[in-house]
Amino acid sequence: MLVFKALGFAENASAVSKNQNSKESAPFELLLGPEKPFWKSQKAQKRLKKRDILVSVTSDEITKKAKGKDEVTLKKLSLKGVGQVKGDFEATQKRILQFESLRKISPENFKEIKYDSKKKQLFIHGVAMWWEAKMLFQLFEQKVSQKSFRLHWRCIQGVFYGMTGFIEIEDLGVDKERRSLELSMIGSYQAEKLPLPSLLLNFGLETVLKTVAQKMRSFLEESSVDSTQKKIK
Repeated sequence: MLVFKALGFAENASAVSKNQNSKESAPFELLLGPEKPFWKSQKAQKRLKKRDILVSVTSDEITKKAKGKDEVTLKKLSLKGVGQVKGDFEATQKRILQFESLRKISPENFKEIKYDSKKKQLFIHGVAMWWEAKMLFQLFEQKVSQKSFRLHWRCIQGVFYGMTGFIEIEDLGVDKERRSLELSMIGSYQAEKLPLPSLLLNFGLETVLKTVAQKMRSFLEESSVDSTQKKIK
């Protein structure tokens, strides 16, 4: 049994889904804590402006204590990725929420996608190289500001039960006559044992995430050009 369930950290998914239109903070904790994203450094920003996609997959050991329980040592998995996208802020936001498109963008990585718009729950059967995982995510949309949108998620069933994170779109303004956006992803998972094979964790997962991110950017930018041409016509 995963430590999240054993220590009583699980949340009621139905309660989470009641506040989907709220502009308040997401109803589940981001396990990474208040860390400053690594891509905010000057060096990383220069790479991003050159169209690099930056991905980081790390695993560490942490000590955690639940109320009335002894301390336990957990494995912590952190996923981070970021890249810049050319396109309209609102149009890109709508495209990100078209989850069924993931099958078209990268069919070798997404075997099955199902989205329940009423419950705001997304089922993903994903593939990374030879390894497969089935997961159900509770989603929460947050308009952080006029220039920032976040799609928060928490895994409520499946291999990464308890994993939390978000995808963020930030409007950077106009650059060389086209609007530039920063699209980032942060995710964190804690358990007694990570379900990933060590070979995939240490070598393959970063490559898979970067490949999917490149395909996603191409999809978003092509869609942005198509929508702009339709407006002109």
